[in-house]
Amino acid sequence: MDTGLIAWVGLSLCEGIGGVKLRRLFDYFGDVTTILGASTDDLKAVKGINEAIAQQIHAIQLDQLADDIHRWQSAHIHILTWNSPDYPKLLLDIPDAPPTLFVMGDTSIWKDHRLYAIVGTRTPAQAIRDKTIRLSRDITQKGHIVVSGLAEGVDTAAHLGTFVDPNGRTIAVLGNGLCQIYPKHNHALATAILERGGALVSEVAPDSSVSAWGLVGRNRIITAISEAIIVMQTSLEGGAMHAVRFARQQGKPVYAHHNLATGNQAILADGGHDLATFRL
Repeated sequence: MDTGLIAWVGLSLCEGIGGVKLRRLFDYFGDVTTILGASTDDLKAVKGINEAIAQQIHAIQLDQLADDIHRWQSAHIHILTWNSPDYPKLLLDIPDAPPTLFVMGDTSIWKDHRLYAIVGTRTPAQAIRDKTIRLSRDITQKGHIVVSGLAEGVDTAAHLGTFVDPNGRTIAVLGNGLCQIYPKHNHALATAILERGGALVSEVAPDSSVSAWGLVGRNRIITAISEAIIVMQTSLEGGAMHAVRFARQQGKPVYAHHNLATGNQAILADGGHDLATFRL
C-alpha cells in the first residue's frame, strides 16, 4: 500500500488540523513523510500547530492505519486526496477543503455535470416535502445532479425526487463515517443512491459516528461542489442556515422558497433569491 497515502490520511484525520493547517504543514515541510518525522519544535514553527497537535501527529500509528484503509477499501470506500484526479475541483477552491474525501459510488459524478444543493428542515410541511420532490425531479430530468445531506425531511425528499427519472442520480454528503449511516432508518435510501449510480461522501473516517462538528462541516462541502443552494424550509436556528452561511462565504447564489419559515424569511430579506426566479 502507498505509504504516502497512509501518512496523508493519518494527518488529515488528526483532530485540530484540517485543510488550512495541513496546507501550511505541507508548504513548510514539502511532503507528508517529512511532516511525520519532524520534531515537536519544528512542527510548532508552523502557524496554528501547538503542542497538542504535534503530539497527535507523533501518535499516528501507520501500521494500524494501513489495516483500517485496507478494510475501508474492501468495503468499496474510495479515498480521494487533493492530488486525486477525481477530487472535486470546485471543492479545491475553498481554503478549508477537506484533505481527504471518502466516497462510496461514482467518484467522478461531479465531473461534466451541474450540481444543485437542496437543503432544509428535518420536519417540513407536507406541501414543502412534495414541492421538494418535484423540484428535485425537474433538476434531474434536465440532466443535472442533486446534492443533499441524507437527513430526514427535506434532504430525504431531495434524494427521493431524483428517483423519478430512471437515470436520475444524487449525491449525499454525510456528517459521519460511511460505515455508520445516519440516520439509521435512511440506510435503505443510502443503498438505493448507490444502486442508481450516485455517491455517498464524507470527510470523516468511515468508522466515525455522527457528531455536531461533522453535521455542520459537511454543509461547506455541499455548498462548495454545487452551483447554487436552494433552501426549502428552515427556521433561523435550523442546520440549513449553516449551508447558507457557507454558500455566501463561497460566493454561491442562495435561493429560498417563499414561505413563513423564519429562516426563509431571513434569507430573502438578506438578499437571497426567491425560488420562483430559479432557472435551470
